[in-house]
Amino acid sequence: MATTMKALEAASTQVGATDTTLYTVPGSTTTRIASLTLANDSETTSCWVKVHKCKSGDGVGDDTILLPKTSIPPKCVINVIDHVGDQLMEAAGFLSAIAETAAQITVHISGYEVS
Repeated sequence: MATTMKALEAASTQVGATDTTLYTVPGSTTTRIASLTLANDSETTSCWVKVHKCKSGDGVGDDTILLPKTSIPPKCVINVIDHVGDQLMEAAGFLSAIAETAAQITVHISGYEVS
């Protein structure tokens, strides 16, 4: 069983104004999300963001909310895991987010993949 600490998002992942998949757990793998950081890139405008943690086969919905709609002030950062604790995810599970304004919130995710 291999455990690998790594950045889990694609480079420079930005949240869209429609649901955006941030990370999908690879097959035959369990992932522990250790850090999920959201940064508002705007100099002047707050932006809300909402994050969902979905199991394989789930869709984004009220029953999958990890971070409810939260406004991030301009040039500020929040670490979601500080609020909800480490999150375990099974194969084909995914993290998704939606923001008030596309390309204003940048995401950084790190964690451990165990395969």
